[in-house]
Amino acid sequence: MKIGDHLPDISVYIDGDAVKLSSFYEGKVLILDFWATWCAPCIKALPKLAALKSEFPDKLSVLPLTYERRNTVETFFTKHEDLRRLDLPYLFHDSVLHALFPHRTIPHEVWVNSAGVVIAITGSDDITKENIKAAILNDKVDLHVKRDVMNFNAQEPFKTGDSDFIFRSVLTGYRPGLPGGGSADIKYNGLPMLSHLSGDYKIRRIFRFNNLLSGLFLWAAFEGKVAYANRNRIVFEVKDSADWVPPNIYKGSPYKTMDEFSLKGKGTYCYELSLPGYVSPEEFYSRMLNDLNKALDVTGRIESREMDCYVLVNKREVSRHLKSHTAQKDILAKFGVVNGFRKMTIQEIVDFINFDNFYDPILNETVNSEPVDIDINYNIDSQHGVLNIKRLQEGFARLGFELIKARRKVEVVVIRDK
Repeated sequence: MKIGDHLPDISVYIDGDAVKLSSFYEGKVLILDFWATWCAPCIKALPKLAALKSEFPDKLSVLPLTYERRNTVETFFTKHEDLRRLDLPYLFHDSVLHALFPHRTIPHEVWVNSAGVVIAITGSDDITKENIKAAILNDKVDLHVKRDVMNFNAQEPFKTGDSDFIFRSVLTGYRPGLPGGGSADIKYNGLPMLSHLSGDYKIRRIFRFNNLLSGLFLWAAFEGKVAYANRNRIVFEVKDSADWVPPNIYKGSPYKTMDEFSLKGKGTYCYELSLPGYVSPEEFYSRMLNDLNKALDVTGRIESREMDCYVLVNKREVSRHLKSHTAQKDILAKFGVVNGFRKMTIQEIVDFINFDNFYDPILNETVNSEPVDIDINYNIDSQHGVLNIKRLQEGFARLGFELIKARRKVEVVVIRDK
């Protein structure tokens, strides 16, 4: 039954006598109080109900009813004589009213007016003197409706709408039919790319779909400062490389295509992290990395490894004294070609170049620490991460720098079996 329905005038048995429900509500407000001996809030509510009934003796009826048998309640009353002495008629072993008013949690209170109409269904907190007065005076009451979810099963996955959660972290395997990609909810301070590389932004949500495991670990460990597909910053130290390393990198892979690898291997995932508010990238990505390390059969962390790279050094004195004369940071770029940088440090410029550089990384070993304005022309194939290193070397040389091949220790993400 629901609010507005008329309560059937059935007979119930109180102390062995058949009593019509109408005898409880005619000229009065009736509270059907569903309770049980094991329910502490129910037991606490009984004296309050009895006190209200005493305060409104001609206007309020209270009928506590339980599914439990009489002997169970009587045994309980031997330890709680104060409840037995309450001026309340108890209904035992009820099934009819429980079927009419199904619920999962108790106390469960059904309010019935003097005409036998259900006017409210609440918890016990709404049973107050003020609310009782309102129901008596108006034959109705405006209270929050207690609605129990009757089909809830704690053993099944918790199903909730996409807008009903406060926080969630979700990791799934490869999803056929979806492209590979991602999105994020970020508040930048200034130019997005520069803010991203400097960490000067706040982030609330990230969603990566059908991404390589290596890319997820790179994104999390380097806090988004290294491109997802940057293969030169990832090292696999796993027993079964075929399951984790894509076939375009692991030449001994039994998988002939990326689709086959994604379907049969362990290297492709969808991941979402959504927080209730915007936080620093450090806090956000530490959560992401923690999720990946806990959920998967492998772990990833940043370590230093010696590898081939390019090192930017000062060759001529002029390079040491470069300055900036502009008001704000900027990257001069058009159609995939970079033409210069404004009010950026050499380290920021190197970080920008490295973001989409998927091969030998560039390290900054110059003495320059102040922002500079430089004109330098180079292009990069962002899809394949191929940097036009020769053009970059020529551009830096004109400014008095030298970009030389070397071996150095470089930070990488190492992925290992647990």
